[in-house]
Amino acid sequence: MSLAENAAKKPRTAKPGSLKEKAYQILRRMILTGEFRGGTQVVEADLVTRLHIGRTPIRESVLRLEQEGLVRIVPHKGIFINEMSLKEIQDLIQLRFCLELFAIREAISYITDNDIEGMSQIVDLQEQAMQECDMYEYMELDQRFHQKIFEIIGNDRMLRIMGNLSDQLVACGIRGLRRQERLVQVIIEHKEVVRALSKRDANAAFEAVKLHLERVRCSLTDL
Repeated sequence: MSLAENAAKKPRTAKPGSLKEKAYQILRRMILTGEFRGGTQVVEADLVTRLHIGRTPIRESVLRLEQEGLVRIVPHKGIFINEMSLKEIQDLIQLRFCLELFAIREAISYITDNDIEGMSQIVDLQEQAMQECDMYEYMELDQRFHQKIFEIIGNDRMLRIMGNLSDQLVACGIRGLRRQERLVQVIIEHKEVVRALSKRDANAAFEAVKLHLERVRCSLTDL
């Protein structure tokens, strides 16, 4: 049984709202794990059959995925899994540099021991996901690690912007994490960020994040 078929099993009493969320989560996971590859067309009727969910929840979930930049709805042609160009990836990384390098410096003034412990736990869970070969969970935890920095500084607007970009970052991340050595290196880089933050060393934290993002850029653009 495939991931989609297993995830699509649902109780007969499921509410319409929960069906929409279930459809969204299944489709999102299939896109981010590469089960639906960029550039391919997805037929709504096939999704209904495959996921055992009605057309309306499927359609609403696809609209949500379009807003998040994961799919394109082309009039009179259908639904296509979005595939970012090299230019779009570079633009995304550039935006990430601007936001995160600002945020990491600000975080030094606000970070608490509980925040540091929370980030350390995220890295531990990410390492566990890597050992279990769970790429989806690995990338979800990667996303959570970076969003934590914005939560620390309490800038809700920046956090929302990062939230809107997050799935696109995850989609790009899967592209750049095809080599086992990169998976390991990301964990090491995250630990360096936590170590610098625990010392309240703004310069070291800045340099650790900068190095991490530079390596992310290389992993995504040198494929």
